[in-house]
Amino acid sequence: MAFWLQAFGGYLFLRYSIQDDEDIARSAKTLALLTVVLGLCMANERFHSVNIFGYTGSGPTIPIVRNGLTRAQACFAHPILAGCFGATLVPLFYWLGKGGGAKRLAATGMLGSALMVYFSASSTPAMAWAGGIGALLLWPIRRAMRVVRWGIVLTLVGLHLVMKSPVWFLISRVNLTGSSDAWDRAALIDTFIRHFKDWWLIGADPAGWGWGMWDLSNQFVGVGETGGLLAFICFIALIFRSFGRLGKMRRQVAGDKNQEWLYWSLGAVMFAHILAYFGVSYFDQTSIWWFAFLAMVSAATAGLRTASASGESPAEPQFPNAAWEELAPAGPP
Repeated sequence: MAFWLQAFGGYLFLRYSIQDDEDIARSAKTLALLTVVLGLCMANERFHSVNIFGYTGSGPTIPIVRNGLTRAQACFAHPILAGCFGATLVPLFYWLGKGGGAKRLAATGMLGSALMVYFSASSTPAMAWAGGIGALLLWPIRRAMRVVRWGIVLTLVGLHLVMKSPVWFLISRVNLTGSSDAWDRAALIDTFIRHFKDWWLIGADPAGWGWGMWDLSNQFVGVGETGGLLAFICFIALIFRSFGRLGKMRRQVAGDKNQEWLYWSLGAVMFAHILAYFGVSYFDQTSIWWFAFLAMVSAATAGLRTASASGESPAEPQFPNAAWEELAPAGPP
Protein backbone atom coordinates (compact mmCIF):
# COMPACT_ATOMS: atom_id res chain seq x y z
CA MET A 1 0.00 0.00 0.00
CA ALA A 2 2.87 2.37 0.74
CA PHE A 3 4.40 1.80 -2.71
CA TRP A 4 1.00 2.20 -4.34
CA LEU A 5 0.26 5.46 -2.52
CA GLN A 6 3.66 6.85 -3.50
CA ALA A 7 3.09 6.05 -7.17
CA PHE A 8 -0.58 7.04 -7.27
CA GLY A 9 -0.18 10.24 -5.26
CA GLY A 10 3.11 11.20 -6.90
CA TYR A 11 1.73 10.80 -10.41
CA LEU A 12 -1.53 12.66 -9.69
CA PHE A 13 0.30 15.59 -8.10
CA LEU A 14 2.73 15.87 -11.02
CA ARG A 15 -0.02 15.42 -13.59
CA TYR A 16 -1.92 18.27 -11.96
CA SER A 17 1.22 20.41 -12.17
CA ILE A 18 2.11 19.46 -15.77
CA GLN A 19 -0.88 20.11 -18.02
CA ASP A 20 0.45 21.44 -21.34
CA ASP A 21 3.56 22.06 -23.42
CA GLU A 22 4.45 25.19 -21.45
CA ASP A 23 4.50 23.17 -18.24
CA ILE A 24 6.71 20.56 -19.92
CA ALA A 25 9.14 23.28 -21.00
CA ARG A 26 9.12 24.82 -17.52
CA SER A 27 9.84 21.43 -15.97
CA ALA A 28 12.68 20.83 -18.44
CA LYS A 29 14.24 24.19 -17.58
CA THR A 30 14.05 23.43 -13.86
CA LEU A 31 15.57 20.00 -14.38
CA ALA A 32 18.36 21.51 -16.49
CA LEU A 33 19.42 23.79 -13.66
CA LEU A 34 19.13 20.98 -11.15
CA THR A 35 21.16 18.61 -13.32
CA VAL A 36 24.12 20.94 -13.77
CA VAL A 37 24.30 21.57 -10.02
CA LEU A 38 24.24 17.83 -9.33
CA GLY A 39 26.80 17.20 -12.06
CA LEU A 40 29.24 19.71 -10.54
CA CYS A 41 28.71 18.21 -7.10
CA MET A 42 29.48 14.76 -8.47
CA ALA A 43 32.65 16.11 -10.10
CA ASN A 44 33.71 17.49 -6.72
CA GLU A 45 32.90 14.10 -5.18
CA ARG A 46 35.16 12.33 -7.68
CA PHE A 47 38.16 14.62 -7.27
CA HIS A 48 37.95 15.21 -3.50
CA SER A 49 36.39 11.88 -2.39
CA VAL A 50 33.77 13.69 -0.33
CA ASN A 51 30.03 13.69 -0.97
CA ILE A 52 28.75 17.03 0.31
CA PHE A 53 25.21 15.60 0.52
CA GLY A 54 26.48 13.13 3.10
CA TYR A 55 26.53 15.92 5.67
CA THR A 56 22.75 16.28 5.29
CA GLY A 57 22.08 12.55 5.58
CA SER A 58 21.20 12.20 1.87
CA GLY A 59 23.95 9.69 1.14
CA PRO A 60 27.33 8.52 2.40
CA THR A 61 29.99 11.15 3.02
CA ILE A 62 32.72 8.88 1.63
CA PRO A 63 31.81 7.75 -1.92
CA ILE A 64 31.86 4.18 -3.19
CA VAL A 65 35.10 3.00 -4.79
CA ARG A 66 35.20 -0.05 -7.07
CA ASN A 67 38.32 -1.27 -8.87
CA GLY A 68 40.07 1.94 -7.89
CA LEU A 69 37.38 4.11 -9.50
CA THR A 70 35.32 6.53 -7.38
CA ARG A 71 31.61 6.31 -8.15
CA ALA A 72 29.90 9.59 -7.30
CA GLN A 73 26.23 9.59 -6.32
CA ALA A 74 25.39 13.07 -4.94
CA CYS A 75 22.02 12.99 -3.15
CA PHE A 76 20.86 9.73 -4.75
CA ALA A 77 20.74 6.32 -3.09
CA HIS A 78 23.29 4.79 -5.50
CA PRO A 79 25.71 5.98 -8.21
CA ILE A 80 23.77 4.09 -10.90
CA LEU A 81 20.58 5.94 -10.01
CA ALA A 82 22.40 9.28 -10.10
CA GLY A 83 23.80 8.49 -13.53
CA CYS A 84 20.46 7.24 -14.88
CA PHE A 85 18.72 10.40 -13.72
CA GLY A 86 21.09 12.49 -15.82
CA ALA A 87 21.17 10.07 -18.76
CA THR A 88 17.41 9.86 -19.28
CA LEU A 89 17.06 13.65 -19.37
CA VAL A 90 19.26 14.23 -22.44
CA PRO A 91 16.49 13.86 -25.10
CA LEU A 92 14.24 16.22 -23.15
CA PHE A 93 17.01 18.82 -23.02
CA TYR A 94 17.56 18.41 -26.75
CA TRP A 95 13.92 19.28 -27.38
CA LEU A 96 14.20 22.21 -24.98
CA GLY A 97 16.98 23.67 -27.12
CA LYS A 98 15.40 22.82 -30.46
CA GLY A 99 11.76 23.67 -29.89
CA GLY A 100 11.43 24.79 -26.29
CA GLY A 101 13.08 28.18 -26.80
CA ALA A 102 15.88 27.83 -24.24
CA LYS A 103 19.08 26.85 -26.02
CA ARG A 104 21.43 28.00 -23.26
CA LEU A 105 19.54 26.16 -20.56
CA ALA A 106 19.38 23.10 -22.79
CA ALA A 107 23.16 23.16 -23.32
CA THR A 108 23.62 23.61 -19.57
CA GLY A 109 21.39 20.62 -18.86
CA MET A 110 23.22 18.44 -21.38
CA LEU A 111 26.53 19.35 -19.77
CA GLY A 112 25.15 18.45 -16.34
CA SER A 113 23.78 15.16 -17.68
CA ALA A 114 27.14 14.24 -19.20
CA LEU A 115 28.88 15.02 -15.90
CA MET A 116 26.42 12.89 -13.94
CA VAL A 117 26.81 9.94 -16.30
CA TYR A 118 30.60 10.17 -16.43
CA PHE A 119 31.23 10.57 -12.72
CA SER A 120 28.77 7.84 -11.74
CA ALA A 121 31.31 5.45 -13.35
CA SER A 122 28.56 2.93 -14.16
CA SER A 123 27.70 1.08 -17.35
CA THR A 124 23.91 1.32 -17.01
CA PRO A 125 23.79 5.15 -17.16
CA ALA A 126 26.26 5.14 -20.05
CA MET A 127 24.06 2.69 -21.95
CA ALA A 128 20.92 4.76 -21.26
CA TRP A 129 22.72 7.96 -22.29
CA ALA A 130 23.89 6.42 -25.57
CA GLY A 131 20.45 4.89 -26.18
CA GLY A 132 18.65 8.20 -25.74
CA ILE A 133 20.99 9.95 -28.16
CA GLY A 134 20.76 7.04 -30.58
CA ALA A 135 16.95 7.27 -30.52
CA LEU A 136 17.16 10.96 -31.39
CA LEU A 137 19.42 10.14 -34.34
CA LEU A 138 16.75 7.83 -35.78
CA TRP A 139 14.65 10.88 -36.64
CA PRO A 140 15.39 10.67 -40.43
CA ILE A 141 13.84 7.17 -40.58
CA ARG A 142 10.95 7.92 -38.24
CA ARG A 143 8.43 6.67 -40.82
CA ALA A 144 10.11 3.26 -40.96
CA MET A 145 10.19 2.47 -37.24
CA ARG A 146 7.98 -0.57 -37.68
CA VAL A 147 10.76 -2.15 -39.74
CA VAL A 148 13.32 -1.19 -37.07
CA ARG A 149 11.23 -2.69 -34.25
CA TRP A 150 10.63 -5.97 -36.05
CA GLY A 151 14.29 -6.06 -37.03
CA ILE A 152 15.28 -5.87 -33.36
CA VAL A 153 12.80 -8.60 -32.41
CA LEU A 154 13.96 -10.95 -35.18
CA THR A 155 17.61 -10.28 -34.34
CA LEU A 156 17.06 -11.18 -30.68
CA VAL A 157 15.14 -14.33 -31.62
CA GLY A 158 17.89 -15.35 -34.01
CA LEU A 159 20.57 -14.79 -31.40
CA HIS A 160 18.58 -16.79 -28.86
CA LEU A 161 18.48 -19.72 -31.28
CA VAL A 162 22.20 -19.75 -32.06
CA MET A 163 23.69 -18.75 -28.69
CA LYS A 164 24.75 -21.35 -26.16
CA SER A 165 23.18 -19.28 -23.37
CA PRO A 166 19.80 -17.50 -23.44
CA VAL A 167 19.80 -14.17 -25.26
CA TRP A 168 19.47 -12.15 -22.03
CA PHE A 169 23.00 -13.20 -21.12
CA LEU A 170 24.18 -10.62 -23.66
CA ILE A 171 23.76 -8.23 -20.73
CA SER A 172 26.66 -9.96 -18.98
CA ARG A 173 28.99 -8.67 -21.71
CA VAL A 174 28.12 -5.01 -21.09
CA ASN A 175 30.94 -3.39 -19.12
CA LEU A 176 31.54 0.10 -20.44
CA THR A 177 33.48 1.43 -17.45
CA GLY A 178 35.53 -1.55 -16.33
CA SER A 179 33.93 -1.41 -12.87
CA SER A 180 30.60 -3.10 -13.60
CA ASP A 181 29.36 -6.58 -12.71
CA ALA A 182 26.83 -7.24 -15.46
CA TRP A 183 26.71 -11.03 -15.00
CA ASP A 184 24.55 -10.65 -11.88
CA ARG A 185 21.92 -8.80 -13.92
CA ALA A 186 21.76 -11.53 -16.54
CA ALA A 187 21.56 -14.18 -13.82
CA LEU A 188 18.76 -12.22 -12.12
CA ILE A 189 16.65 -12.32 -15.29
CA ASP A 190 17.36 -16.02 -15.76
CA THR A 191 16.38 -16.79 -12.15
CA PHE A 192 13.27 -14.62 -12.47
CA ILE A 193 12.09 -16.62 -15.48
CA ARG A 194 12.86 -20.03 -13.94
CA HIS A 195 10.98 -19.15 -10.72
CA PHE A 196 7.84 -17.94 -12.48
CA LYS A 197 5.61 -20.28 -10.43
CA ASP A 198 6.89 -18.65 -7.23
CA TRP A 199 6.11 -15.00 -8.02
CA TRP A 200 3.29 -14.92 -10.59
CA LEU A 201 0.42 -14.57 -8.11
CA ILE A 202 1.44 -11.82 -5.65
CA GLY A 203 5.22 -11.69 -5.98
CA ALA A 204 7.86 -13.42 -3.89
CA ASP A 205 10.98 -12.85 -1.82
CA PRO A 206 13.92 -13.69 -4.14
CA ALA A 207 16.54 -13.83 -1.37
CA GLY A 208 16.38 -17.62 -1.29
CA TRP A 209 16.79 -18.07 -5.04
CA GLY A 210 20.57 -17.77 -5.03
CA TRP A 211 23.49 -15.58 -4.05
CA GLY A 212 22.85 -11.89 -4.68
CA MET A 213 19.30 -12.41 -5.99
CA TRP A 214 17.96 -10.06 -3.32
CA ASP A 215 19.43 -7.17 -5.35
CA LEU A 216 16.59 -6.26 -7.72
CA SER A 217 18.83 -4.46 -10.20
CA ASN A 218 16.22 -4.67 -12.93
CA GLN A 219 12.97 -2.69 -12.93
CA PHE A 220 11.01 -5.33 -14.83
CA VAL A 221 12.12 -8.05 -12.42
CA GLY A 222 11.47 -5.74 -9.47
CA VAL A 223 7.89 -5.07 -10.55
CA GLY A 224 7.17 -8.78 -11.06
CA GLU A 225 8.75 -9.95 -7.84
CA THR A 226 7.03 -7.32 -5.71
CA GLY A 227 3.63 -7.27 -7.42
CA GLY A 228 3.15 -10.49 -9.35
CA LEU A 229 2.18 -11.14 -12.95
CA LEU A 230 -0.67 -8.60 -13.03
CA ALA A 231 1.65 -5.78 -11.97
CA PHE A 232 4.23 -6.95 -14.52
CA ILE A 233 1.66 -6.91 -17.34
CA CYS A 234 0.39 -3.48 -16.31
CA PHE A 235 3.93 -2.10 -16.29
CA ILE A 236 4.61 -3.41 -19.81
CA ALA A 237 1.22 -2.07 -20.95
CA LEU A 238 2.06 1.35 -19.51
CA ILE A 239 5.24 1.53 -21.59
CA PHE A 240 3.50 0.15 -24.69
CA ARG A 241 0.61 2.59 -24.34
CA SER A 242 2.91 5.57 -23.87
CA PHE A 243 4.90 4.72 -27.00
CA GLY A 244 1.68 4.24 -28.96
CA ARG A 245 0.14 7.56 -27.95
CA LEU A 246 3.34 9.47 -28.67
CA GLY A 247 3.55 7.89 -32.12
CA LYS A 248 -0.08 8.68 -32.95
CA MET A 249 0.31 12.30 -31.83
CA ARG A 250 3.48 12.74 -33.88
CA ARG A 251 1.67 11.53 -37.00
CA GLN A 252 -1.33 13.70 -36.16
CA VAL A 253 0.79 16.89 -36.15
CA ALA A 254 2.92 15.90 -39.15
CA GLY A 255 4.35 19.07 -40.70
CA ASP A 256 4.76 20.95 -37.40
CA LYS A 257 8.42 20.16 -36.72
CA ASN A 258 8.50 21.62 -33.20
CA GLN A 259 5.56 19.49 -32.09
CA GLU A 260 6.89 16.43 -33.86
CA TRP A 261 10.22 16.84 -32.10
CA LEU A 262 8.45 17.07 -28.73
CA TYR A 263 6.81 13.67 -29.22
CA TRP A 264 9.93 12.14 -30.72
CA SER A 265 12.08 13.39 -27.83
CA LEU A 266 9.65 12.04 -25.24
CA GLY A 267 9.80 8.71 -27.02
CA ALA A 268 13.60 8.84 -26.83
CA VAL A 269 13.34 9.52 -23.09
CA MET A 270 11.15 6.44 -22.72
CA PHE A 271 13.67 4.36 -24.65
CA ALA A 272 16.47 5.60 -22.37
CA HIS A 273 14.39 4.63 -19.33
CA ILE A 274 13.87 1.13 -20.74
CA LEU A 275 17.60 0.63 -21.21
CA ALA A 276 18.21 1.89 -17.67
CA TYR A 277 15.60 -0.55 -16.35
CA PHE A 278 17.71 -3.49 -17.49
CA GLY A 279 20.41 -2.46 -15.01
CA VAL A 280 18.62 -0.87 -12.06
CA SER A 281 15.25 -0.42 -10.38
CA TYR A 282 14.20 3.05 -9.26
CA PHE A 283 13.93 2.90 -5.49
CA ASP A 284 14.82 6.46 -4.49
CA GLN A 285 13.75 9.93 -5.67
CA THR A 286 14.54 8.88 -9.25
CA SER A 287 11.06 7.36 -9.27
CA ILE A 288 9.65 10.89 -8.96
CA TRP A 289 11.33 11.78 -12.26
CA TRP A 290 9.66 8.70 -13.76
CA PHE A 291 6.25 9.89 -12.53
CA ALA A 292 6.97 13.39 -13.88
CA PHE A 293 7.88 11.92 -17.25
CA LEU A 294 4.63 9.93 -17.38
CA ALA A 295 2.78 13.15 -16.55
CA MET A 296 4.58 14.83 -19.48
CA VAL A 297 3.49 12.04 -21.81
CA SER A 298 -0.11 12.36 -20.61
CA ALA A 299 -0.07 16.15 -20.97
CA ALA A 300 1.55 16.05 -24.41
CA THR A 301 -0.89 13.47 -25.77
CA ALA A 302 -4.07 14.79 -24.14
CA GLY A 303 -5.00 16.31 -27.51
CA LEU A 304 -5.20 12.83 -29.03
CA ARG A 305 -8.38 12.09 -27.09
CA THR A 306 -9.73 15.60 -27.76
CA ALA A 307 -9.14 15.28 -31.49
CA SER A 308 -10.81 11.89 -31.52
CA ALA A 309 -13.82 13.25 -29.71
CA SER A 310 -14.06 16.30 -31.98
CA GLY A 311 -13.99 14.00 -35.01
CA GLU A 312 -17.57 12.96 -34.32
CA SER A 313 -20.21 14.50 -36.54
CA PRO A 314 -21.70 17.59 -34.90
CA ALA A 315 -25.21 17.35 -33.55
CA GLU A 316 -28.07 18.88 -35.53
CA PRO A 317 -28.89 22.38 -34.23
CA GLN A 318 -32.11 22.47 -32.26
CA PHE A 319 -34.31 25.51 -32.91
CA PRO A 320 -37.84 26.23 -31.77
CA ASN A 321 -40.33 25.41 -34.50
CA ALA A 322 -41.18 29.04 -35.27
CA ALA A 323 -37.56 30.12 -35.48
CA TRP A 324 -36.67 27.10 -37.61
CA GLU A 325 -39.45 27.94 -40.08
CA GLU A 326 -38.04 31.45 -40.42
CA LEU A 327 -34.50 30.17 -41.05
CA ALA A 328 -35.47 27.29 -43.33
CA PRO A 329 -35.38 28.03 -47.08
CA ALA A 330 -38.68 28.36 -48.89
CA GLY A 331 -39.90 25.68 -51.25
CA PRO A 332 -40.25 21.93 -51.03
CA PRO A 333 -37.70 20.02 -48.93
